[in-house]
Amino acid sequence: MFGDEDVIKTCRQNFDNYLKNPESIPPDLRAPIFAIAMRYGDATIWQKLHELGLKTASTEDKQYYYDALAFATDPKLIQKSLAITLTDELPTSRADFHGPESRTRERPPRSGLGIREEESETIGGER
Repeated sequence: MFGDEDVIKTCRQNFDNYLKNPESIPPDLRAPIFAIAMRYGDATIWQKLHELGLKTASTEDKQYYYDALAFATDPKLIQKSLAITLTDELPTSRADFHGPESRTRERPPRSGLGIREEESETIGGER
């Protein structure tokens, strides 16, 4: 999927359509469309996603926009995305950017103890 020109073109078209009419994209397709548009996008797309994130009152939509920012590949845009995490722009519980690598690898051990998060939740019988 990544690198497929037809997919990239379709996602860009869908993103442009969304900007004109948000109802044109079903909610369950927004996250991947935004992510691919940003992955192969530029500063203009980053800015549009950021503006949408600042304006929306929907927590779900806000997460879609900010998650997509993390897919930027331009070092300047990556820096801008990281800078947001150091502000109060997002509540702490929502400032959780998920880049492409976070979906494909295990979580690192917590606290350097060699215990994975899912294992630590069951220690002592608590979950």
